[in-house]
Amino acid sequence: MKKADLHCHTIYSEHPTEWFLQKLGAKESYTDPLFVYKEAKRQGMDYVSITDHNKIDGALRLKKHP
Repeated sequence: MKKADLHCHTIYSEHPTEWFLQKLGAKESYTDPLFVYKEAKRQGMDYVSITDHNKIDGALRLKKHP
């Protein structure tokens, strides 16, 4: 049985949707995509992907990992 992945934004997401983060000029997330990938795989996920709002940089960090 395959396990589904989760939707995660990483440090590469820009222009947060939350108004208070916009006012602070803060990022949407401070999550490192490689950390999320490794932790998901460690917990038995079969398929892991990273989705950021407006950039693919987080996903590109994972392209060399199976």
